[in-house]
Amino acid sequence: MLSMQLASELSALSVASVYRASDDKRLVLRKLYGRTLVVTSSLIDLLNSAEP
Repeated sequence: MLSMQLASELSALSVASVYRASDDKRLVLRKLYGRTLVVTSSLIDLLNSAEP
């Protein structure tokens, strides 16, 4: 799992866009000890679904 900040940097999306992708069910987030984390496999899927 990745922090929101790292997922944002790796995907070149803003943190708000990462949350929006989660709201659109295109990205999976998990809460762990009060922190919101991005499930790595869902980020990879999101990036692979991008148009070239």
